[in-house]
Amino acid sequence: MGWPASLLVLIFAWACTGTAKRASDDEIDERIRFYSSRLETSPRLYPVHVQLAAAYLDKTRATHDPRWLAEARLSLERSVAIVPTFEAYVMRARVENYAHRFEDALSWSRLALPRTGSPDPLVVAVLVEAHAALGEYDQARALLPPEGSAPADLVTAAALAGWFSSQARHEEAARAYDAAAELARAEGAAKAAQWAEVMAAGALLDARRPELARPRLDAARRVDPGDPLLRRHEAEWLAVEGRRAEALAVVEKLLDEQPDPELHARAYQLALALGDDERAQRHFGAAERGFRRAIDAGEVYTLGALAQLYLDAGVRLDDARGLAERNLHYRRDRAAHALMSEMKRRSP
Repeated sequence: MGWPASLLVLIFAWACTGTAKRASDDEIDERIRFYSSRLETSPRLYPVHVQLAAAYLDKTRATHDPRWLAEARLSLERSVAIVPTFEAYVMRARVENYAHRFEDALSWSRLALPRTGSPDPLVVAVLVEAHAALGEYDQARALLPPEGSAPADLVTAAALAGWFSSQARHEEAARAYDAAAELARAEGAAKAAQWAEVMAAGALLDARRPELARPRLDAARRVDPGDPLLRRHEAEWLAVEGRRAEALAVVEKLLDEQPDPELHARAYQLALALGDDERAQRHFGAAERGFRRAIDAGEVYTLGALAQLYLDAGVRLDDARGLAERNLHYRRDRAAHALMSEMKRRSP
């Protein structure tokens, strides 16, 4: 399997509808300061509360600090209390998908559905991600274009690719991401095209087709060689090719820039495979602390990741089983069930 991730449809939507360049930590902080300042003088500007929530969600992704997720929810509650809007409902659904509270994401998304006519593609994408994560694959598929028909827009193409990935139909997922990249290029959205190319490469790595993934990674590199998602998948490609030391170097360079417990978990596996036990244990400890941080804050989105970390290490298997069982309350897709099955096999 590839890097631990959601369908990533929401990141794609952000790339299409937001700024064309990758936001740095400083840029996110500046957005937070700007919107907060506006609300200090005009606290009833309900659209600004939504913009602030979006900045907080980006801050959560950048720092992996769960307190920013709580701030995003609070900003959206304030916005809806003033005027309930489509934008607030969709943003709240995005927050809950990130938080792995998929039932809540469905509820918020449904509030954004029109009474008549076709739903907005972004709402469809959010619904598809939530249904798929809950194992409701037929409901997710029914929202997407019929088999054999081409998606009409970027976000729908990415949502379709995500659905194929949820079914382990990785080469079909890659073709859908390729279609998304073509749509992005036609609109002059180079950053969105890069995202889709990287995702296509990731799907092909999941399909164990590194020779097909490489040209897509090369194409993405020509747009922005420093893109973190690209570099994650380049590390994965190196690992698949047996170049683990190089893969670990890429991952550790990324960790110098962003403290991501999932990257530490990947570095742990690579260091262990290289026989560097001290290095592996250092990364194991950092991954464990990062995953625990979210759980201790009352969040649930790292339950499965921490259970997988313990399972991979063969430690604290009773704790791991409890985490996997809790995870199934919130996420019921094939990966969550496979984790639970392996847990039962290892700790009957």
